[in-house]
Amino acid sequence: QWRQLKTMKWHGFGHRSDNPSTGELALFCPACPQPGINVLLSEDESLDDWKYTWSFVMDGNFKAEHLHPIKPFNEVWLSDGLGFMVGKDRYKMHLAEAADTVEKSSCNNHRAVNQANAARHKLESTSIGGVACARHGCFVPHSMVDFQKGERQATSTIPHSRVNHGQMNMDYALCEASQHNMEGITRAVTFYDINCQYNKHFWVRVDRSRFLEMAPQLTIIPGIGLWHIHGHQDSCYVRYASNVIGGIGRIDGEITETLWARLNLISPAARGMSSPHQKECLDYQMNDSNFCKMIRMKRTLCRKYKLARNGILESGKAFNRLDEAAPSHLKTEWLARERIAQSSRLNDPSAMDEYEINIKKAPSKKEMELRLLEEGNARNAAPSHRSVATWISTGLAIEEAQIALLIEVQRIGRRSTETQRLDIARQRDWLQGQIDGFA
Repeated sequence: QWRQLKTMKWHGFGHRSDNPSTGELALFCPACPQPGINVLLSEDESLDDWKYTWSFVMDGNFKAEHLHPIKPFNEVWLSDGLGFMVGKDRYKMHLAEAADTVEKSSCNNHRAVNQANAARHKLESTSIGGVACARHGCFVPHSMVDFQKGERQATSTIPHSRVNHGQMNMDYALCEASQHNMEGITRAVTFYDINCQYNKHFWVRVDRSRFLEMAPQLTIIPGIGLWHIHGHQDSCYVRYASNVIGGIGRIDGEITETLWARLNLISPAARGMSSPHQKECLDYQMNDSNFCKMIRMKRTLCRKYKLARNGILESGKAFNRLDEAAPSHLKTEWLARERIAQSSRLNDPSAMDEYEINIKKAPSKKEMELRLLEEGNARNAAPSHRSVATWISTGLAIEEAQIALLIEVQRIGRRSTETQRLDIARQRDWLQGQIDGFA
């Protein structure tokens, strides 16, 4: 109760008779563009400008488990839905309505996908997840949800739709995040570990649900964090990496991994609490995390601004050198192909394959040896020169055997058994015979 009173006072409700509404007892990022709060447009400006793009990162925390309460009928909620955790009643109705179907991932298997089917009967929730701003790492108010079977998408009777964090869990979190001070914003980038699967049917799930709301003018560009993306197929990099998303700047999309570390300081203690107490503790910890971000934001942004100002000069020089070396007709062609790829990426992610680097794989040693032998035979070389390729291959094999023997000697060390010493002696004798024959 003391914590609740302090929170009410901090957010300006201590002296007012009206009650706070959804997410009003939570601090948020002071730097993300929020119309009417920190964005005042001039006559020649529009919220469609790239600099007003929001960036979200979505993730799940598998350590924030919660046991079934012993006496749920005795629970008293003081701030249900007023902080970062979503309101329980509407969320439960959403879970009850959303169908839960499973489809095999078309990309590599990820923990978030497979965890969805891990039922833990002793737990009320197996983990939590939600949304934070990707650039500054502030939790978004009223966008944190708990998971019942790991990270799940949800489907409203949509065939072939993956179930991981979605309508059922992460769909709800993302839709709630998009309602917070985003009026008029038309562009958002979302980073999520499995966005290559999650984003496929997102808008279909939103359209078919009574409890999911998303501004129709909002364009969502899916991305994958720069650490997780290397666990995907190679094609996912050019389709979802932040390096090829226009207007997003330098961002890794992995900042929630640092946020979970602080939240997990209290997660074990909150595991056996009552449901209201657990969620209020998590709310309080997330609010403190955002508060620490706020008071240090000025110093951090000033430091990053100085680095960016110096970096843009160096990057500009490097770009100009490349630009001057490229033929003008190729630059025109490349720019046209880039515009087509960027404009088509939402409907067809494979359009971004234009950025893929086509590297020819080098031939293997056997292929090279065969080619040299065939070329020698085709030239009708003299018998003494006909097996040069084989001779080179034999020399390489001897070198490989020498390296393998050296590694084996270092492995067994000085305290070797008689059997090991005998085996080493036999290998040396065989290797010396090979060297003599080669010479």
